[in-house]
Amino acid sequence: MPDGVGPSGLGFTISDWMLLESEIDQNLRARTWGRAEFVSEDHGDYIVVWEPDAADGDPPVFSIARFKRTGTYAAVKSACVLATAPTVEDVIRALPTPVFQR
Repeated sequence: MPDGVGPSGLGFTISDWMLLESEIDQNLRARTWGRAEFVSEDHGDYIVVWEPDAADGDPPVFSIARFKRTGTYAAVKSACVLATAPTVEDVIRALPTPVFQR
């Protein structure tokens, strides 16, 4: 779990992180997601994900976020909002399978 993750400030909670870590591991093993990284900014925490065949230097195209001001979770692919929800579980359940079409 990245430093600073926890219940303070409405970023990802420890249970959010555990669920996201499981989702990331599952999708990396299935090669349905490329690499994933954790980002924490003043306004939110994010897991950003690259396409499975992304080249070095390509930007991430998918993210799951929790906005600190509202506590809202969202999934975004490119510039399109895929889902918003009050829990990270609800956002993950709303994702299309697979997120990236080959």
